[in-house]
Amino acid sequence: MPNHTRLEEHLCEEVTMILAEGDRDFLRSLSHATLCETLEHELRFLGWYAYDDGDTPMVIRRVVEHCLHQWYAQNGKRKAL
Repeated sequence: MPNHTRLEEHLCEEVTMILAEGDRDFLRSLSHATLCETLEHELRFLGWYAYDDGDTPMVIRRVVEHCLHQWYAQNGKRKAL
């Protein structure tokens, strides 16, 4: 079983950076599901896990959800454009 603690730390740093550098109003306009899916795809694009890796996507989803919860708390809930 891989050490998810180190992986989770790296993923959280990456998600936090993406959210910090992104257009806050645009990101807030996205539905929660769309933003989660987009972040997951971005992490895949950046090479965080292989297509056939079955364990890491579950870790990524959990980390993305956690980071988004913190981001929403700091930046407010989503708003429509």
